[in-house]
Amino acid sequence: MIHRMMIYMYRLRLIILLSLTLNASAQMSYKEAPMLAERVKAGKLPPIEQRLPDDPLIVTPLHEIGRYSDTLHVLSNEAAKLGDGRNAINRATLVKADYDGSTLIPNFATAWEWSADGTRLTIHLRKGVKWSDGVPFSMEDIRFWWEDVLQNRDIYPTPPSYGVVNGQAAQIEFLDETTFRMIFAGPNPQIMNLLAISGETAWSESFCFPKHYLKQFHAKYADPAELARLMEQGGFKTWMDLFRYRANKYENSWAPEQLGLPTLHSHVIVEVGPDYIIQERNPYYWKVDATGQQLPYFDRIYTKIVTPEQYHLQIAAGEADFAARRTNLENLELYQAAAAAGDYRVLLWRSPGSGEFILLLNFTHPDVVLRQLIRDIRFRQALSVAINREEFNNIVNNGLAMPQQASLAVWSKFMEPDFATASAQYDPALANALLDELGLAWDAAHQFRLRPDGAPLVLHIEISETRDVTATQLLQQYFQAIGVDFQITSVERETKENHFAENAFDCHLALYGMLDRTFIDRPTIFIPTESVGANVWAPLWAQWQETGGKQGEEPPEEVKRNFEHWRVMQTSVDETEVTQAAKAILRSQAENLWTVGITTWGPWPVIARNTLGNVLEEGIYTYDLLMYAQYANPDQWYRLPNQ
Repeated sequence: MIHRMMIYMYRLRLIILLSLTLNASAQMSYKEAPMLAERVKAGKLPPIEQRLPDDPLIVTPLHEIGRYSDTLHVLSNEAAKLGDGRNAINRATLVKADYDGSTLIPNFATAWEWSADGTRLTIHLRKGVKWSDGVPFSMEDIRFWWEDVLQNRDIYPTPPSYGVVNGQAAQIEFLDETTFRMIFAGPNPQIMNLLAISGETAWSESFCFPKHYLKQFHAKYADPAELARLMEQGGFKTWMDLFRYRANKYENSWAPEQLGLPTLHSHVIVEVGPDYIIQERNPYYWKVDATGQQLPYFDRIYTKIVTPEQYHLQIAAGEADFAARRTNLENLELYQAAAAAGDYRVLLWRSPGSGEFILLLNFTHPDVVLRQLIRDIRFRQALSVAINREEFNNIVNNGLAMPQQASLAVWSKFMEPDFATASAQYDPALANALLDELGLAWDAAHQFRLRPDGAPLVLHIEISETRDVTATQLLQQYFQAIGVDFQITSVERETKENHFAENAFDCHLALYGMLDRTFIDRPTIFIPTESVGANVWAPLWAQWQETGGKQGEEPPEEVKRNFEHWRVMQTSVDETEVTQAAKAILRSQAENLWTVGITTWGPWPVIARNTLGNVLEEGIYTYDLLMYAQYANPDQWYRLPNQ
């Protein structure tokens, strides 16, 4: 549960933040990192007063005012990717989650207001912000992003869902040099959650593109001859392909020709080597601490690229100042055993995705007999009560996760006690009774059951993650004990997800756990909202929803009612209505077992060097609203003195 102390700290920080901001421009004397001061002295940078905005965001550090530090060392287990380097920057989203993991606070935006009906959102930005190359940020960067890119059918053949309500895209009004307004075709209160994470989903930044840089790759602005030359030089068939490549989001900009892409983030990628990536402080970053020191504290972030096998051993050897992106519970004992020698501490943040396993069955399976079985609640209940969740948790998660049915965290405001316990008891006798009731007789050897058509009852599952190996072996043991032949095949992740998209799978394991805000946006485990991706369980029902009934298969009435509840959750400005709709979806899940939950909300091992200051000791690690560790404010991290 969210600790009262964390909420108190947030309120205290907010009061301090507001009081400091009111008089910042008049009273604060700004300071900069020595490496930037040297560039100013050499005439390579303007003075700090000319680099900061008129109203920089004043940050009260988590524990104490930090000091400028040299290099933060992190790891990546993927070739040419940032890995934990993604965790070590602060992104320029309009708003962000605070330490309680839920409250949205100002970031690049200073304030925002909603109209009473929830259809108009007015957003105020900081005045005088500059891109990392020193070019002033302007409303034209937002207009370019919205009108020339997202609404351009050559670049986006299908209109983006960003801001779409009732089938209509949002309109944007530009009111003055720091204010714009988004106008929706209906209430859209959940857009704020997207604005807190959309640095992940809308390419480079959360709400804008550097027009001064990217217009050279856009047919509307570029010289045709020069554009043709750039296309030929890069081997692109169309200018749209060239533009998409050049406008790639920050964490994908590791190719040498991408290094010039300006950013508003805390750090800029400046060098890419065969086994490393270097990010350097953004000299125009728009945040300062309470004493006027421009953030971030660390000059650079050095990402060392290693193999997946080496990643955990490198952590244990003390090679990382911070690690979280690819840590896991399977290696927790390794991390803890080497902590003293490696000079780091192992923090156990809470994570909805850690230790989480949910079994997803294909409700639109092309095999009619198997599809009918999967759609029978008795079959799903039998599989669920055949699982020994306590044993599973002890073996797979070291006993550290929470055994429960697929739902939200037990402390969610939308939860009722029976949602987590529905058909979650271990009762193999009941499982066998349910399968007997279905008429699934045993074969002559009494080894496996037979389907109604006389064929062996087989469920195939494909796995591509090492985390799923032991988990599926346990499920195989549980299901075979009740006569279900559970066959496991290892495949590449791309192959597995292609089978999802082709409706060519029996079942698969997924992780879902989310906070309340992201459940409202993406309740994929409880409603078939996705026809492709990692959380597919009824792809033809999802296609029906996505295409307005033109494709796919019409789902049953209960599923259609859940789609309507989802619409209410996303559009209502009445908190009571939202809660009622959320509980209706979760009640439907508990009663129908659309998906079968096993364990959830385990700890996530977070590695922090003992000499790394301002690190959140108790936190939440998740892939949604909090954007990995970004909400923990890594621009405040620093090297403790005398170390």
